[in-house]
Amino acid sequence: MRGSDLCVSHNPGAAEVKRAGSSKGGRNRRRPALAPQPPHPTAIRTIDDVAGLLYRTLQELRDGVLDADLARSIGYLAGVTAKVVETVEVARRVATLEDSVLELLEKELN
Repeated sequence: MRGSDLCVSHNPGAAEVKRAGSSKGGRNRRRPALAPQPPHPTAIRTIDDVAGLLYRTLQELRDGVLDADLARSIGYLAGVTAKVVETVEVARRVATLEDSVLELLEKELN
């Protein structure tokens, strides 16, 4: 706070300023951060699904339809989902390769 060595939180003479700031902060947090419901919710199973979700989220954020905190959460969770989808896909590919190698080895042994 100007003219004081103390901040608003610790300055006993600034109690009214602190109370007004706290009150305003509480009012700003009252609005719900709900995403608009898509007409046909889709499962997120592929990287293309994740990319589509991120694209829609960006558009809704830019259009002012989606709250920035919610968009940030969706972005974070989409990143985690992308890693899971990629890991599952790699595991499937490795299993397919292992099966192919085992088949080839069995043919050679017979």
